[in-house]
Amino acid sequence: MGTVQDNFEIRAVLAEQLKKVNHKIVHQWSLRLVDHVNSVYTREIPGDTRLTDLLAQPKSADASVAALAIARSLEDKPAAQAVAQATGFALNPADSHENALTAADYAAKAIGLADPAKVMQERAWQLAQLAKLIAKQREKALKAHKH
Repeated sequence: MGTVQDNFEIRAVLAEQLKKVNHKIVHQWSLRLVDHVNSVYTREIPGDTRLTDLLAQPKSADASVAALAIARSLEDKPAAQAVAQATGFALNPADSHENALTAADYAAKAIGLADPAKVMQERAWQLAQLAKLIAKQREKALKAHKH
């Protein structure tokens, strides 16, 4: 398995932005990440719906553990394994910012293993998605404050 060259500047910005948002935003963002990279998994393992099935369930420790167990079984398919790891961290019910950031790291790794030239694009997409969710949260807060 090759090494993935990550963009640590964007990762640092993600880490800082995640500290500023509530758990609902963290949860929504981490699920968007794994949904975005799930195509890497399905390309490597056509017809395998285990991760999609887990994502359709409510967030739970059981779902997180199941996704991480799937990841351990995929040592011969490193990009799919990274997607399963991202899913496991995204489904962790602790809703911690650290779990979301780890999910983002594995999502970027999955993209990088599938196409090393797209890691920067993936990190930029992750940041843009977080910015959209933050903007939506601010808009809701402003509307609530006006009423």
